[in-house]
Amino acid sequence: ELDCIAQMNAEAWTPVAPSGVAEVVWCGFEAARLRGKAEQLGQLACVLGLPDDEFVRAATAVAAEVQNPGATLGTIRLLVRTMGAPVCAEGWALIAELAKADTLVALLRMIIRDGDDVRDLKDAVEDFSGDQFSATSTAINYLITLHTFLRPTLAAAAAGTANIAALINDLVARARDARGLRAQGFLASVIAVCCGSVPALERLYKTRHNRGEMTKMVVRDAALCGVFRFAKAREADTVVLTLEIPQGQR
Repeated sequence: ELDCIAQMNAEAWTPVAPSGVAEVVWCGFEAARLRGKAEQLGQLACVLGLPDDEFVRAATAVAAEVQNPGATLGTIRLLVRTMGAPVCAEGWALIAELAKADTLVALLRMIIRDGDDVRDLKDAVEDFSGDQFSATSTAINYLITLHTFLRPTLAAAAAGTANIAALINDLVARARDARGLRAQGFLASVIAVCCGSVPALERLYKTRHNRGEMTKMVVRDAALCGVFRFAKAREADTVVLTLEIPQGQR
């Protein structure tokens, strides 16, 4: 499944201008694609909380220009190069997937905000069985991967320290550093798979998080309100420790 998605993503943005009669058709096709890319960037800006991003503004202006009835073929060729230049082909595939990943990004933000270790979800997945266990286990592994790669990206977006083009290029570069030749289309493919499992992942995380909060409350009550009693047992060199938390202090 990942290989199939990666192959489609690798072909998502590879404009090569033809020559001759086909150029008119090519320009019309690329003009439509430019408008689609501008819409994806607008959606991604909302997902990342960067509505005034300079790259998005430029893309919107390009999309408006190609719709101008007076735009020449030369102008459209120039706009295609201008639009594609800031981000590599793999980056455009990543933009396409992230633009649809609002619920997935919201889940990652929740995990980061709560300060939980996303790897703990591996233990909670045992509550599932059969095929559901296998699918959810795979999705959790992908979620852990995305948490590693997207955490710096979401932090930079929240701080407003980088534009979308820089954030996407950084993601692609880090994926290549981590996975080498296997990085081609990898993150975009993982995002696509994870997006289909967000409801199950969110239920699993909230259940695990609530259990963790209950454990923290028990430990806090024991430390602050508990009455510890030490007693010597009948056996030699044995001490019995009991803990009681008064009902009104729980």
